[in-house]
Order: sequence, then C-alpha cells, then structure tokens
Amino acid sequence: LLATDLGALMSGMSTVLLVFGGGGLVVFFIVLFSMLNQFLVKAEPGEALVKTGFGVSGPTVYLSSAFVLPLLHRVDTLDMTVKTVRIQRREQQSLSCADGIRAEVEVDFYIKINAVESDIQHVAASIGCGRASDTGVLRELFEAKFADALKTAGAKLKFDQLYHNRQAFRDEILKALGQEGNQNIVLNGYKLDDVAIQFLEQLPLEMHNEDNVLDARGRKEIAERTSDEAESANKRLRRKEVTIAEQDREARRRQACLRG
Repeated sequence: LLATDLGALMSGMSTVLLVFGGGGLVVFFIVLFSMLNQFLVKAEPGEALVKTGFGVSGPTVYLSSAFVLPLLHRVDTLDMTVKTVRIQRREQQSLSCADGIRAEVEVDFYIKINAVESDIQHVAASIGCGRASDTGVLRELFEAKFADALKTAGAKLKFDQLYHNRQAFRDEILKALGQEGNQNIVLNGYKLDDVAIQFLEQLPLEMHNEDNVLDARGRKEIAERTSDEAESANKRLRRKEVTIAEQDREARRRQACLRG
C-alpha cells in the first residue's frame, strides 16, 4: 500500500512539474517574443530604414524591418514617396523657342528616391535622412538642372510645336536630362518619376526685348503671323458680306418678279 501511495505521489509530482515546466516555457517564449518585438523596427509603406552603429560597417538599408539593439544601433527613416519640384519660367526668364517666340511655362517634375540600395545609401550619406524629402532641399539640388533641360528642349521646337504637341516638348525635356529609350533617369540617387506641363502660353509681344536678337526675331514672327491672321479674317468677313449682299439682291429680284 505504501508503495502504491508513493507511486501515485511521484506521478502527481511529475504531472505538476510538467504543467509548471510547460507554463514556464510558454511564459519564456512570450517574454522573448516581446523583447524581440521591441527590438524590431518596422518600416511604414513608402519608407525605408537606414541602420548605423555597432557592428555595421556602413549605412545598411531595410525596406521592411530592421533588428535594432538599443544604445548600440541607430535607425533613421527615409521618405520614399514622390515629391514635386515645380519650375516656372515667366517674363524675362521665359523659354526662347526655335522661331524666337518666347513661351511662359510651368512644369512639374515628380521625383522620388530610387529604390536601389546603393542610391538610398548615397542619399542618406550625402543629404541626410531628415533633409532628403524637404522640398527646399530638393529645389536646391535640381532647379538648375531642370531649368536647363527646359531651356534646351524649348530651343529645339517652334512655339506652335510646343503649344500644340506637348508630348514632343515632354520628350525633349527627358532627352535633355539624359534619357535614352525607356531607361529610368536617376539623378543624385533620385529617380525622375514623371514630367507634367501645367502651363504654357506665349509671352506677350510687348515683353519681347527689341535689343535681343532672338527676341527681335520672335517679334517679327508674331507680327507677321498676326498680320496674316488679321488679313485672312478680313478676307473671310468681306466674302461673307458679298455673299449676304448677293443673297439680298436675289431675294429682292424674286419678290419683284412675284409682284409683276
């Protein structure tokens, strides 16, 4: 009987130990998972993580999540969404077209950090994660290059071509920025996502500079074309008046015949 009781006691103790052991193991894994989860930094949609610190030879890029040890590592967030740089060229800064006529334009350039590790590292190291999406910083980086591309593209097309075929103007802008075929344009680690022409109009005639050779040519072109258009419109008006007069005479003749 004593042996039976001892066996039952040992069996019960084993069951208790198993229960407590299993529970302790579950608690251990929960605590471990909680600690690991605190060390895991996740990137939001449209972001990249740049990790530096102990054991990291250089800025390391993560597009989803990164394991970070407090006090040993630093993680910065990089905005990967599209940003807009608008270039305006008006009045004396307007574009001189191939025929000398000046065009006032507003063009939006859509750019974002190129989602390639080397480009992300370049932006993070040369510009900084906090400044990489600042519109003012982006304007400093790209305004001169974009404005020069507009000038180059505008000089290849006549004003009518610019005005009526904006796709051709856009294509020339992309070529001026170095695009060949359908390849991506990457500048300083940023990818040009798209180009949109928001405004395009002729600079008024009186604002073309008479002392500028190209402007003088543009003034002549505008004067000749407006004169031709005015003359053509006048001829159409005179033809219309003659037609109306002939129709009136014919109507009066018919009425006279009916009376007679």
